[in-house]
Amino acid sequence: MAKKEFTSVQIFSILLGLCIVSSAILAWVYNVTKQPIADVEAKKKQDALRQVLPAGTEKIEVRQFKYKGKDVEIQDGFDKNGAITGYAYEAETDKGYGGTILFLIGIDAGVEINAFVADHKETPGLGDNIMSENFGSQFKGKGLHNFKFKVMKDGGDVQAITAATISSRAACDAFQKGLEMFEEFKKSPK
Repeated sequence: MAKKEFTSVQIFSILLGLCIVSSAILAWVYNVTKQPIADVEAKKKQDALRQVLPAGTEKIEVRQFKYKGKDVEIQDGFDKNGAITGYAYEAETDKGYGGTILFLIGIDAGVEINAFVADHKETPGLGDNIMSENFGSQFKGKGLHNFKFKVMKDGGDVQAITAATISSRAACDAFQKGLEMFEEFKKSPK
């Protein structure tokens, strides 16, 4: 029996058919997983907000604020009686050792840092210690009026993480900028 050879048109048609089928399968998988992924992301954000807002926060409302030409989202936290418990917002810096560090900062009603969580690419075991309780406790209850957001080497109040001064400086930079932005937010009309 003779071996059948395919023409260029037949090979092209087969490959085109495979591409169309593959694209259809990818589109179907994307549509099936899009909503569950969005739900997981929304839950992660809610969990992070609950972590940084003061205890007793029952309800969260989102407000938009324009700062230096950028839209910023501020989440207001309220207790069960409708009194403000605190605020949460994102602050970022591009001065991290591993690149951009994004913080979700919680501010209590007295405009002092309550807690924070970060998304970063800092070196594991060194720069990622910006998320440690030891480092983070330096910022709890601090604000622009009672704290210098610089490492001690630079004349500030922050004890840098050993061998991770760049990450420590980056955290200070993000908090300083974030609190300055928040001060402008507080002055803006509601």
